[in-house]
Amino acid sequence: MNTENAILLIQNLLDRLETNPETGRTRLDTVVTDNEVEAVRYVLHALGAEPARDDDDPAIPQGGDATVETPEEDSGADASASPRRIALCLSSLERDRPDNNDVILCLDFGTAFSKAVATRGADEHLLALPLGRLAGEPSDLVYPVSSTLFITRRRILFGREAIETSLKYRTSGRKRFESPKQYISQGEIEQMEREVDSAINPSKVDFTKSDLITMYLSFLTDLACSDLENRGISRYVQRRFAVPCWDSERVESAERAMARMLAEAQILADTFSGKWKGGLDIADVRAALDAVSGQDKLPDYLLCSDDRCVRETIAAASGSFRIGSGKRKLYMVIDVGAGTTDYELFVVVERAGRDDRPRVFPIRNTNKTLRQAGDIVDEALLEYILEHEDVVRGTPQYDTNVSSLLLQIREHKETLFREGSVTYALQNDKVGTVQKENFVQHRRMEAFSKRLRSRMAESIRQAEREWFGGRVARVDVVLTGGGAKLPMVQNLAKEPLDIGDSRVVVQLARDPSETDERLAEIRHFFPQLAVGIGGAARELPNQKNSVASSVFSAPKVIGLAPQYKKGWQE
Repeated sequence: MNTENAILLIQNLLDRLETNPETGRTRLDTVVTDNEVEAVRYVLHALGAEPARDDDDPAIPQGGDATVETPEEDSGADASASPRRIALCLSSLERDRPDNNDVILCLDFGTAFSKAVATRGADEHLLALPLGRLAGEPSDLVYPVSSTLFITRRRILFGREAIETSLKYRTSGRKRFESPKQYISQGEIEQMEREVDSAINPSKVDFTKSDLITMYLSFLTDLACSDLENRGISRYVQRRFAVPCWDSERVESAERAMARMLAEAQILADTFSGKWKGGLDIADVRAALDAVSGQDKLPDYLLCSDDRCVRETIAAASGSFRIGSGKRKLYMVIDVGAGTTDYELFVVVERAGRDDRPRVFPIRNTNKTLRQAGDIVDEALLEYILEHEDVVRGTPQYDTNVSSLLLQIREHKETLFREGSVTYALQNDKVGTVQKENFVQHRRMEAFSKRLRSRMAESIRQAEREWFGGRVARVDVVLTGGGAKLPMVQNLAKEPLDIGDSRVVVQLARDPSETDERLAEIRHFFPQLAVGIGGAARELPNQKNSVASSVFSAPKVIGLAPQYKKGWQE
């Protein structure tokens, strides 16, 4: 760190300060980066004050390519690889049906962030669970909790603690177990039983990808169940989990794997409840995983007997359409996560004067997935920074900077799109700034924008012949997921699409949270929570059968699957 860079970093920090209009006090409602903390320490030291440092914070070398010696590595402290026994908490097995049968919980296990929503008594009684607040996330992340964990030689840390701890190792080549859902969505299910490499797990205790996903789900489950308990609700309520638009070859094996991991996760959540802060002892984790895998009985009863899992677009649609106006409309839900972007067309029958709850019908064969989303923006930002700084692949400087930047790139991206710019630091202490207007013109971002639009057109094309028939038609687009506010996603609804003989005018639908009183308190967070809200509904749109052809060409019912005819005619 030098004076010029420290000044730039502290100026960037000061630019993000805000004045509370009620108290007049200055506040900071965002993340303070590791580099900004170092800049403050540098200035304090220059002024003659010795800055405080956490005892377990590794000394940060000055000079770029030096290796960080962390306290654990330096002391040689390791968790024992010898077997250990642990007593599992089996309270969930003392019953054979869910408690509080008026409650449904939806666990939205996300690539970058995970959320949970419950309903009690009726869909109108929403319980948005503040997992982020419980897990110590920054103040603007009330509901989502980071989907990540970090392993030292003795402990496993989860969520925000995993991120903060990993930054202390940023020049050591270490990696977080990031985006765990991607191992299910994009890898082979069989590969989940492979051990993770030493960059993720430096300990002497072996863990597979499946082990670590199960442990993260245990952390997520305990956060959700603990919040329910604080509301006077049992930990053992019925639940669903949300899944992407998996292809037919993946859906059965992936759903089965998720169902088992979630059942095991309840036992592990009970076993480690209240012990997550500061991380779990690696040997205890290994012993608990071994013990639960040997269980003859698991609390499978907790998963809803019908629709134990719900497709994310179906859930988002269920959570988005509430107020009736007596019309039939076409909507497209685009759910933009970190790992995938999912598309699906729906026809919504709004029934004014009878029931505020519209009927939602998915249109057959229009559910499509682009295996690119927020994570591709992370990769593009990393590439942009390295190109801008002339850091060349294949050099030691490249490897060191990539390792360091990867631990911070997701937060850099969030700052960039929230503030319009972001300041970064390389390992040689060089500081730079990325401007949003320049970054969105990068070739990787332009290519991503084209792929987003192409897959949307592919989804609509599946319905063109039967639903549009050479006419000009309108499709309202509902954007959900953590990436819904990315500019290239917002731009999807700006220009019409010419598909076959039809011109399809696409436009952003009115934000459901503006018209639905249930959503007033969570309006700002609705895109993040839409999947959980719909997934916790009493009734879901049918996921196995869907509307096959249009009813707009004639007043009578044409081409509806039998189970929809009664609802459609109503």
